[in-house]
Amino acid sequence: MANAPAGARIVIAGACGGLGHLAIQYAKAMGYGVIALDVFDEAKEVMTKELGADFIINLGGEKKSVVEKLNSIEPKKPIAASVIFAPAPQAVPDAIEYVSPGATIVTVALPSGHFKIDVVQFILKELRLQGSIVGTPRDLEKAFRYVAEGKVKAHVAEKPFSCANDILKDLEEGKIRGRAVLRVAEN
Repeated sequence: MANAPAGARIVIAGACGGLGHLAIQYAKAMGYGVIALDVFDEAKEVMTKELGADFIINLGGEKKSVVEKLNSIEPKKPIAASVIFAPAPQAVPDAIEYVSPGATIVTVALPSGHFKIDVVQFILKELRLQGSIVGTPRDLEKAFRYVAEGKVKAHVAEKPFSCANDILKDLEEGKIRGRAVLRVAEN
C-alpha cells in the first residue's frame, strides 16, 4: 500500500511491536531500505538491527524532533513512505513532516482521538494518506511465501495465562519485543 519503488527508503514507526517487527522484515524482503522508529532500550535495539533495519531512530532520550533525528542519519535523502504501527496521535503529523514529496503515509495503528495535520504541507508535498486494516488474499499469499522462504520470522514470547496482568504492564511500559502470546491451557 505504500507505493514505494524498489530500493526506496521507508520508515517503520512503531518498529519494535508485534506488527512493526514483522514489517521491518517484510520491507527488507521487498528490497526497501528501512528506518526503524520507536522508543528503544538496548534489547530492542539489538533485535531491530538483527531484523535488518538499516537505521534506528530512538524517539526516547534527547529532545530533538523526529525530523531532526532523521536528518542526523542521512540528511535530505528521500523517504518514499512511512508505515505507522505506533498508536500515537503525533505519528501521522510527524510523518507529514519527514516524508519526501509524493510519498505515501500508511497508518495501521488505531490511536485514540484525532490527529491534526498541516493541510498546507500535506497538499504542497502531494502526499497520500492510506489507512490499512487487512491485506488482500494476494498480499497474504506473498506474506506466507516470505515466511516459507525464511525471510520473515515472528519474535514471540509465550507465557502462561496467569501472567496476563504482567504482560499488560509490560506492554504499557514498552517492554515487549515482538509479540506476547498467552497460553490458555497446558497440553
